Amino acid sequence: MTYVQVALNGVLLGGFYLLMAQGLNLVFGVMGIVNLAHGAFIVLGGLGVWSLYGAGINPFLGLLVVVVAASALGALVQWAIIERIRGTAKQHELLTLMATFGLSYILINVGQQVWGSDYRTTTFLQSSLTVGPFRFAWSLLVGVVLAAAITAGIAFWLTRTRSGTSLRAQAQSPLGAGACGINPRRLRLVGFSVGAAVAAAAGMLLVMTQPIAPQAATNFTIVAFVVIALGGLGNYKGAVVGALLVGIVQTVAGYQFGAVVQAAAPYLMLILVMLLKPAGLLSRKATA
Repeated sequence: MTYVQVALNGVLLGGFYLLMAQGLNLVFGVMGIVNLAHGAFIVLGGLGVWSLYGAGINPFLGLLVVVVAASALGALVQWAIIERIRGTAKQHELLTLMATFGLSYILINVGQQVWGSDYRTTTFLQSSLTVGPFRFAWSLLVGVVLAAAITAGIAFWLTRTRSGTSLRAQAQSPLGAGACGINPRRLRLVGFSVGAAVAAAAGMLLVMTQPIAPQAATNFTIVAFVVIALGGLGNYKGAVVGALLVGIVQTVAGYQFGAVVQAAAPYLMLILVMLLKPAGLLSRKATA
């Protein structure tokens, strides 16, 4: 029963990893922008909710505030930095990597100036739900439900709405999308803005379940990259598989072998997948 409990906790953790990765999957897998500042958006969103909670504002109301703020910041970054980077597809990825690498450290330092370097978490939903021999923290359960809802919303937007399908079309063939009257600049602005908003939402859910600090941003970025690399870039079904695998393997490894192996587990998984199936476990390029 102990291993079943540990595995179930891993599934719940995978739900958080999925939401962390979905914004990056949109920006990198679909739009081809290597956003190394993704973890900074996650952390700043979480710490923003923490501050609002300290002022007496419910975290779910705080979520609305940070999502709007992160969306505006994402739009500003896309308009002021990313949109002005030119080059071939490979050059563009490299240049956006370098630009967002610098942006990440700027945002981390801003976060440390505002919140310091201490790890912070909320005391919201700290009770547990008991189901037979198993116990689950309410914060984890509620967080996973919200993560699933937001993920489903992104998938619906990309596959069932005009703006979402236009974004996918523009990513697949900019020339063809332009010939159909699609405004690529506006779509890229919307796409990056949505990615930043989803990252901030992930931060809100994380701060309810574990302590976070500005300097943890890089770790969150790496985990998000591991998840989407495992599943296949731009593949939303693959991201689900990758997130659940990382969550379960990391939780079981931590229980069985300790914190060091737990921290290394996602990277060992990534190395194995890159050796055996470099395009990802579900390698078909898809967003549905």
